[in-house]
Amino acid sequence: MNAAKQEGWVGYFLAPLRHLFRPLTGGSRGLFVAVALAVFMVVAAYMGWSKWGPTISSRDRFVLTVESQEIPRQPAWIPADIKAEVMRDGSLTGLSVLDPELTSQVARDFELNTWVSRVIRVVKRPGKESPRVIIELDYRRPVVMVKTRNGFWPVDSEGVLLPPDDFSPSQTRSYLRVVTDNWQPAGPIGTPYGDSGINGAARLATAIDGVWADAGLQWIVVRKELPVDASQAPHSTYLLYPVGNAPGIARTNSNAPQATFASEGSSSEPVLEVRWGHAPGLEAPGEATCTQKITRLEQFVQDYGPLHEQTGVRVIDLRSASGISIVGKKNGFEPASLRPGSQEPRS
Repeated sequence: MNAAKQEGWVGYFLAPLRHLFRPLTGGSRGLFVAVALAVFMVVAAYMGWSKWGPTISSRDRFVLTVESQEIPRQPAWIPADIKAEVMRDGSLTGLSVLDPELTSQVARDFELNTWVSRVIRVVKRPGKESPRVIIELDYRRPVVMVKTRNGFWPVDSEGVLLPPDDFSPSQTRSYLRVVTDNWQPAGPIGTPYGDSGINGAARLATAIDGVWADAGLQWIVVRKELPVDASQAPHSTYLLYPVGNAPGIARTNSNAPQATFASEGSSSEPVLEVRWGHAPGLEAPGEATCTQKITRLEQFVQDYGPLHEQTGVRVIDLRSASGISIVGKKNGFEPASLRPGSQEPRS
């Protein structure tokens, strides 16, 4: 039945052509004439498009514009007009939507924009007034601000450097700030920052994205650790500090940079330090997982409040797989240890 139905549809479309060529299909000569006529019509259409096609495709309704492109809604952290930037910096100006190579060119130009992580696909769609070009893509999202001598450098979750001029000084407080001994990026905007410690800090910031603000945190310090085995590459561990502190860099006896913190206020309390350990996914043997560390941090904040409001607590150590450790005075205990799942500290 499907074959019969298909034959019916084919017959529906072929009926006009059979009627047109019926006078010419008497015998083999007629069949030859019909084939020749069909070839002639194809060649004529091709030549006609070659001659008048550019004129048709260059009409205003077929020229690619900012308005004829559709991209996902831009998130609040991107101040620039992505479509306008791509049209300005790329090679799309004056192109026709009818150009068969247009989708490939659009994809290439959008991928070059520093705020675009990847282009998923580009498709054409008909529109009421002009054809539409739909661009499906993922945006880059800043997760940390790396402190340098010249200000702050925004970095996304993949460790890629983003445009610093797109952020005001006040906006940098909306992100975790990173202090490291490698102050300057290795390459231009839109390329990797070029430091494994920054990459780990970006992964850490992504992992605690929904936690750090409520916990009262603001700073990540990257501490480079030399391996015991000289054949192995150096690795990084991470310290977290609350909001309201000012970082500094001091030189140790080994001449290695070491981050130091001092309170920005008049308080004489020592600065609280959260010892996180290695970056998520790079934990050492016997070290707690990222999920365990986040759970312990949330538990502490739930029981005692944000870290920047603490008095007497000097160290919160999240690293050990056996549980959290707290050093300092808090509600009558010094030192203290809070095991996973417990509600009260054990002295």
